[in-house]
Parts: sequence; structure tokens; C-alpha cells
Amino acid sequence: MPIEYQDLREWLKKVEALGELQECRGVHWDKEMGAFVEMCVRAKGGQAPAFLFDRIPGYPPGYRCLYGLLNSQRRFAFSMGLPFTGPLKTMELLKLYRKRVKEITPVPPKVVSWGPILENVQRDAEVDLFKFPVPVHHELDAGRYIGTADAVITRDPEDGWVNVGTYRMQLFERNLTGIYITEGKDGYMQLQKYLAAGKPAPMVAVVGQDPALFAAARATLNRGESELDYVGGLRGEPLEVIRGELTGLPI
Repeated sequence: MPIEYQDLREWLKKVEALGELQECRGVHWDKEMGAFVEMCVRAKGGQAPAFLFDRIPGYPPGYRCLYGLLNSQRRFAFSMGLPFTGPLKTMELLKLYRKRVKEITPVPPKVVSWGPILENVQRDAEVDLFKFPVPVHHELDAGRYIGTADAVITRDPEDGWVNVGTYRMQLFERNLTGIYITEGKDGYMQLQKYLAAGKPAPMVAVVGQDPALFAAARATLNRGESELDYVGGLRGEPLEVIRGELTGLPI
């Protein structure tokens, strides 16, 4: 089955039409959203909806947080282009997904000159990540994490191979985050090459990507294979990207 959405905006509309999206208003970013989702997921098992939080205290309407993109069988099947005729055992759904993945022929991304990501741009002193309702997810977290379901894009300085991974990012200051990449991960190994050469490592952190890219960022591919090509194979068409103005990376 083809993937029936182009980006997260379209995915939200179609998931809502499936009855798989729950909008929640007035829930605080400081531990309340995380606790709310955990309680609902535990109660619903693998059938909880995705939760879209809006009108978060202290933030304007439309500054939203999304939890649980793929946390139901139907939503996962829809997001990955799998057939869904009714509830399946988890292992049955996993076998369908593994079969789909094995059949993927990687498709390189297509560079375009413009995309919706350029609708809102902030530069230099304008940058303030606290403008967004970045959550404290759990009571023992050290701070607010803007990078949880993210996609961090890096490039190998030697052969140009582009990697996309999901890594934790804690917000420290309005324009400063930390990033934790586990030793042995592809992004970590690329980073070490820049550090060894005494050069800064260009990175792009995508927050709010569609579920196909999120699934690819979490996948374990062979070293040298790009998750952007993987998404193109999953879609059956190239993923459109722009070239980052500051980094040159495909976004």
C-alpha cells in the first residue's frame, strides 16, 4: 500500500478522520503531559490514540505538542503503508512490517528550492527555543527535552554519507541544547571524526517530522545507508528536501 500522507500536517488530518487523534487542551508542559499520556497508554494498552496538546498554559494557541505517533496498531499500519483489516497480534503486525522493509528499494531524496519549513524563519537574536512549550516529561528528568521523537541529520566528513538518528536533546538556554548520542551510534561516529579534526560538526535537529521519517530515524540500517533513501523507498518516491542555508545538509 502507498503511504497516504506527505507531511505531519496531512498525517494529523487523516489520523483524526480515522478516530485515532485526541486533542487535549489546558494541560501543562511541566510533567503533566507526560503523566497524562503514560496513564492513558497504560489503560488503553496498544489502542491509545495519538495525543495533540494545544492551549498549553503560558503559550499561544497553535503551539502544540504531539505524543504517541505510532502507539496503536491501526495508526502504525496507516503510517507505514501496511494493510489493516482489524486488530492483529503485535507479532503479526511486526512480520508484515519486516516483510515491507525487506522489499524496499532505496530512493535518494530530491532537492527542491522551497518547502513549508521556510514559512517561519528565526535568525540570530530572534532564536528562542523557549517560545515553544518544550516539556519536562518525567519527574526525574533534569530539564526540558525538545529532542525525543526527533530526527537529527548529520553527514560523514569523509565520504559524505548522510545519517538520520533519534537522539535526546535537552534545552539549556534559549539558543543552546545538549545532545546525547550513545557511543557506537552512526551519528556518534560521524561526530568523532569532526572532533578529531578540530572542526565543528554541522547538525540539523528536525522536530515535528512525519512518522515515516521518525520510523527511519529509529531504524538500524547498514553503515553507509541513508535513512532519507529509506524513506524514499518506503514512500515509493523521493523525499523532497531543501539544502540547509547554514549547514548544507538536506532538510
